[in-house]
Order: sequence, then C-alpha cells, then structure tokens
Amino acid sequence: MSLSRRDFTVLAGAAVAASALPNASRAASAAIEMPPGAVDCHNHVMGSLAKYPYTAERAYTPPEANVAQLRALRTQVHTARNVLVTPSVYGIDNRCMVDALTELQGTARASRCCAGCFGCRTEAFGCCGRAWNPYRSWAV
Repeated sequence: MSLSRRDFTVLAGAAVAASALPNASRAASAAIEMPPGAVDCHNHVMGSLAKYPYTAERAYTPPEANVAQLRALRTQVHTARNVLVTPSVYGIDNRCMVDALTELQGTARASRCCAGCFGCRTEAFGCCGRAWNPYRSWAV
C-alpha cells in the first residue's frame, strides 16, 4: 500500500487530533475508514483463568479478553480479520489461541510460541508464524 502526500497529511492530522481526545473517546471508532477485509495484525485473546491458567513466571496479569470482546473490537475499528499472538502470560501453552481460532471460524490466523508447546496442533487452525520473545527462554 502506498500513500499519496495528501493521504499521509490527512492521516497525520487525524492522528494528532485523536491524540488530543480522552482515552475513552479514542477507542470509540476507527480514525479512518478501513478497506473491506482489513486485518488487525496483533491481538491477544485471554480466556478464563479457570480454563487457561497463566504461567507462574509471567511478568504481568492481564484481565480476561475473550473472543466476544475481540468481535466487538472488530466492529468498533471496522476490521474483518485478525492475527492472534499467544501472549507471554501463557508461556508455551497455545490452547487458548487454538480455541479462539476455532471459534473465529477462519477469520483469524495466528503466531504461536513454541519449544515443545501445548496445543501445537496449530497449523490446522491457521497458525502461520512463530513468536520469539527475547525475555523468555521458552519462546523459540
């Protein structure tokens, strides 16, 4: 995708204007109209802790962010598809991501954490990349 100077100026102006808004207003909708089939290229799905426990070695504890919330975000920012990334709090356990891919029925692809990981049946579900985290020895 290439932008003309005019398109760049419009986008830059929108970004500056959006930065002046309160945080809640920024998430209200997309700053620009997204093209049909647009992809949000980095998303995490955080399932319920009872079903998908976090690793003890995590650096943070995020709140739940389920597939229903991801679908709501898609509507909000006018995207049709997503790339899911296994968050570091799951270590090498990809089960939450695999279940999310199944629930999203072909409208998402994924990047996974590897190294003898759990849930490594991911290729069948659209996993097309590997995540590398330089701060975690299990992410290769």
